[in-house]
Amino acid sequence: MAGNSRCKVVKQLNWQNVMAELLYIGIVAEKGRCYRLIWKCGYKRTLKTHVNALHSLQRSLQSDEIRQKKEAVNRFINTCRQNREFGKYYDNAFKVLNAYKIEETSSERYLKTDELLDALFSDLLKECNQPFSSHKRIYYLLCALHNLPRVYFDANKQGLSGERRLITEEEALEYAYDNMDDGLKRKYKN
Repeated sequence: MAGNSRCKVVKQLNWQNVMAELLYIGIVAEKGRCYRLIWKCGYKRTLKTHVNALHSLQRSLQSDEIRQKKEAVNRFINTCRQNREFGKYYDNAFKVLNAYKIEETSSERYLKTDELLDALFSDLLKECNQPFSSHKRIYYLLCALHNLPRVYFDANKQGLSGERRLITEEEALEYAYDNMDDGLKRKYKN
């Protein structure tokens, strides 16, 4: 009988990895959406809501408290369910998330990446709140942001949306600077 029994294999992630993957999915989705020269009516409002949710998630990523990370992910999921305009980009990730066991392990810290993520998200929110936002500047900010969460991916593991390749902090920072326009490079490059 033992040969006929089936064991359910439960994949494991930690909260830090889950949050990083959600950030990555959201940034890549918005980068693609805002690339259009003409934005749909209401897109800026949706973008602002999404960026606020992503920034909140990013700030909780820096916390050492597991409870705060769990709450941040749950708030983020609820925000996505209430805002289908961007929530649809996470549907597969949320389905896969239900099949994972989330470990409560300690987190690695990447101080330079965390600082740049926070600064870029703050600039992105400022730009979104401008009466006449620069589409081009928003696009460059999203391009600079999009690889930064990858430093938090689990090495050689399946992620929420397929295989994910971990990159080093140095690679992430280099990619970010390479995707900045001249004004952002002057502001952020040390």
